Amino acid sequence: MAEPIGLDAAALVAGSVDDPGIAALRELSPMAVVIVTDGTGIPL
Repeated sequence: MAEPIGLDAAALVAGSVDDPGIAALRELSPMAVVIVTDGTGIPL
């Protein structure tokens, strides 16, 4: 059987904490670290 797919971390550039991609990430990897930044890469 194949190993489950998971991520350790993800960066969301020019995103927001309301981004639906974060919910999708949480479905794949509930413990993954999510870093949200502004358009220049500065963490929010």
